[in-house]
Amino acid sequence: MPKIMIVDNGSLSTDVLAGRLEGLGAATEIVSLGELDPDMPAEGGFDGVVLTGTDVPSTTPYVYESELELIRRCDVPLLGICGGMHLIGKAHGVGIGDCRHAVGKTPVHVDCDDALFADLDSPALLFERHRYQLVGVPEGFRRIAWGDHCHTEGIRHAERPTYGLQAHVEFRPEGKVILGNFVSLLTLDSAVAA
Repeated sequence: MPKIMIVDNGSLSTDVLAGRLEGLGAATEIVSLGELDPDMPAEGGFDGVVLTGTDVPSTTPYVYESELELIRRCDVPLLGICGGMHLIGKAHGVGIGDCRHAVGKTPVHVDCDDALFADLDSPALLFERHRYQLVGVPEGFRRIAWGDHCHTEGIRHAERPTYGLQAHVEFRPEGKVILGNFVSLLTLDSAVAA
């Protein structure tokens, strides 16, 4: 059973996310932003890390220093959801800007060749709750999802299993498929490392 550290950035749906991941066969441990140490994934024996959503632009930047360092150093699969994706971008030098406010079921075009989107059609109907977006794709990453109201809906690092998604994949059936694919990646990553 893969073990996932969930970094709670103050999301309203952290418990929903943990429940979804546990329902997909993962063990979870929720760590609040204030308790976070960049070495926790390695020291805690975690197979993966998920960063919850947050309102990054309106929060004092120093609040995220440990998390930005964790993102840069993380050597296990990492998934940033909404504001978590924004933090991945920020850790890799990309700014965050305004976009059209989105709430609810939204069609998102996904790269069906990426393992994170296995068994999905494009566009996928995903749940969105945001008003900010990355202003570009970080160097060393590629865009794996996009939409009409938000140019960059998803990113993936070219060499490391680091993903960011604008959508709140803890909701909707398509989101559950994506989380299931992430859990499968952890299982594969653990088998390769053994």
